[in-house]
This record gives sequence, structure tokens and C-alpha cells, in this order.
Amino acid sequence: MTAASLQQHPPPATVQTDEHHNQDIGEDAVYQGIDIATLSIDISPFEIPRINATETQLQNVTWTENRKNFTISTSSPITAVDWYMLPDGRLVVDVINAINASEQNSHDISSGSIYAVRLGQNVINNENVARVVFDITAPTIYSVRISDDRRQITVSFEENHISSVVHTVEGLSDTLIITGTIAPYVQASPRHLPNQLIIDLPWSTIANDINVPIVNGGHVTGIHLSQVDSDNSRITVDLHSHRVFSVTHVGNATIINLFEPTYRNILFNAATETLEIKRPRDGFSATQIQSADNYLNLCYEITLSGDFSDFFGFGDFVVNYGSLSKIVINTTNGRTTMTINTNRIMAFIITESTDSIYIRPVHPREKYPRIVFIDPGHGGTDPEAVHHGMRESDLNLQISELVIQMLLEDGLVRPYSARHSDISVSLATRTAQANDLADIFVSIHNNAAANVAAHGTETLYWVHPDEPTNFNSRDMAEIFQRNLVETLNSND
Repeated sequence: MTAASLQQHPPPATVQTDEHHNQDIGEDAVYQGIDIATLSIDISPFEIPRINATETQLQNVTWTENRKNFTISTSSPITAVDWYMLPDGRLVVDVINAINASEQNSHDISSGSIYAVRLGQNVINNENVARVVFDITAPTIYSVRISDDRRQITVSFEENHISSVVHTVEGLSDTLIITGTIAPYVQASPRHLPNQLIIDLPWSTIANDINVPIVNGGHVTGIHLSQVDSDNSRITVDLHSHRVFSVTHVGNATIINLFEPTYRNILFNAATETLEIKRPRDGFSATQIQSADNYLNLCYEITLSGDFSDFFGFGDFVVNYGSLSKIVINTTNGRTTMTINTNRIMAFIITESTDSIYIRPVHPREKYPRIVFIDPGHGGTDPEAVHHGMRESDLNLQISELVIQMLLEDGLVRPYSARHSDISVSLATRTAQANDLADIFVSIHNNAAANVAAHGTETLYWVHPDEPTNFNSRDMAEIFQRNLVETLNSND
């Protein structure tokens, strides 16, 4: 990829905040869409009483080979310890009246339900507090204990013990009840060819004497239990055909309900990763479909000029296969829409036959021979330069949108953009999207300076070792600079 920019800026400084305390450290844990704190259980034997002690130093954090027991060591007796689990999966352990003296403040763990341990320094109630944060990916059983000499804190994690799996049929739905020490966190996704629902239970073990459920009709034809490895178990549910499902948590049980889909005449071919939309008798052609590629939100919306709810139904068609996540079918104001959700930016190839219309998601490079990624610099909480009532981020966006419109009208190059509105986009996201999609990366900025003698146009570039030899970033930057200076009659 070749790359150029109208201005070079260092990454902006960031401050992370915490609703419970004045400061936090690092980035938030990956939020899984569930309340990890509510589903987790603290089995610590007792509260740790406060004592009068001098200020101590947190020296390091160590852990056992199986990464289930972590030890926080200090240089002298600990005054007090406070701990709590946040809904997004952060177990916070505060060592009161302590200074963080550890040489390493971040540890990648990536084992079981814990993927990182981070250390930081806070001041709470005018007292120094050394903080240790455990990033948790799933609900867990944990405990916090202190040694007799009060110079070590042990934080332990236990796997969830799955004690029973029960299958029932009631009305039009099948129900699977999975019971554990705590309500099991499940990662459920359909499998195609054959039709199955794969239920992964991370950080869990299945009891050896558990009874395999006897299937008694409904949507399910078979259930299989397996221990994938020492930390993860799986339930495989064989289905008559594709089904939709819901997941709820009640007490220490997770309940999965399987239903007949509320949608119809939409099929997914796993072999070709293609959606097939059947035509109604008084149907439509591919040219009568209006589409909107909302790629920044990872979705592609198809609108049919009519109410086809009787033919297509409604609801979520969960795919979770390849790049496809799900298709949401909805009819409002006499128009039926199908929103295709993906797990990455994709392009779509639409073809048709007499009976159906076929939609195949592909990587944009497979559809477009030339792609440029336009990066409107800054945005959202980062306006950058502000002068005479103008913000640089707004000007960058306006120029970028004009460039994108020109490229779309020209048709030779497909443009993508880091943003189409005044939102914050991280530098990591911009570069990751550009590297995945584009042949050329162009970042647009407007400089400002107190020194009125500084004026003109500049183009900065970065040469990558794997660039083509016949055309590199410097070559591209020279073309931009020459044409901009000539057209704008600006200072070089």
C-alpha cells in the first residue's frame, strides 16, 4: 500500500476514567454484552479488616502455571484491601496505603477467562492506592485472600462446574437448561452443513456423571456433550433444520430456547457463502432493489419497493458463518428491508435467476480493482486546530467528502473512508481498515500556526518495505504535491 498525508501528527494523549474512582488504567476489557459482575460469584472467605500500618510498596504480581491463582506481593504489611467486579469484566483489587513499584504494569495472560492483568496508581480519600485490574472475558468464580503476615494477596479463579443439561419441549419451542455453579456463559452459534447449534461454554468443566439429555421431539434430534480441553466444554445440538434461539440467565442456570424462524424464503448456502432470496410470484428484479452500503457500521441494507412481509416474514436470521453475522428482516411504512450484518467490511455481488436473487459478500478487493482509503483527520472529541470559528476536523471532513464524491462520479477508483460524520475514530482502527482494504491511503489535514510566515501546501509520505518498485508512496506524494500547488497557486 502507498500512503500520503497532508500533515503528520503524533497519537493524541488519552485519559481513561472510571465511574467508581478518580482514575483508572489502560483500556476497558472487552464487553461481551452481558453483566459479568452479576453472573460472577465472589467466594472470598471474609472481609479483610483494616489495620494501622505504614505505607507499603506493591512489588509484583505472579501466577501459577495454570493461571488460576495470582499473588500480589508487597514490601511490608498491607493496611487494607478493597475489591469489586465491574459489569464489563474488570475485577479491581485496590491495595490501600500502597505505592505501585512494579517494574511491569501490564501482563498478557490469555488463559481461561482472564486475558490481562494491569497495574496502576490511584489516590482515593487522600490515600495512595496501588490498583491491580484483572480483565475477565466471561463470568467467573473468584476469591480474594490475604496471607497471615499481610504481605501477599491471593486472587483465585475457579472453572464453572456444569452439573446438569436438561432438554424439554413446550408448545412451539424446545428448551435447553444448562446448570452450573454459576449461570454458564455461553457462546452459541449455528452451524450449517449439517444443521446444528454449537454451544461453547468457556472456562467450564462438565461433570463426569452428567446425564446426556434424552431428546423427545420438537426441533432437536440429538444432543452431544464434550470437554474440548481442560478449560472449555461444548454442547452440540442437532437440529431438524435452521432454528432461531434466545439465551437468558436465571439463578445458576442458562436457558436456551429454540423456535421456528419468523422469516421465510431466505436461504443461506454455506458452501458458497451466498444468501438466496426467493422471488414472490409478482416478484422483483435485482435492478428494483435499492441498496445502501453502511460499511462503517458493518451492514448492507436492501430495500424492496413494497410490503413483502407475508412472503418474507420478519426477525433475525442468525448466520454466524464466514463473514456473515445475521440478516434482520423488517417491514415498515409499506417497504420491506433486509439488513445484512457482517463481522468486517465487505462488498456485495448481486446476481439473479428466474426464481431467486443471490447476494454474495466478498472482500472489497475481489469486487473493485482499485481502492483508496480516505482518512479525514481527527474528529469527535479531537477537533485539533481551532481558529476563526473553524475546526480542523470539520474542514478535513468536508474536503474528504468532496474527494469521495469526485471518485464515485469518476468510477475508476472505489473510495472508503474512516468517517462520514464528526465522530472519534482511533488511529489503530483507521490504519487497520486501510491495511485490510486499500491500495492507497490518504489522510487529509489542515495545519495551523501562530507564525504567520508559515503558509502553503505540504504532503508527507511513508515508504513501506513491501511497496511496489514501479510506484511507491513518494511517487504518489509528489503527484499530489505538484497538482495541489499548481491548482491552488499555493506555496510549496
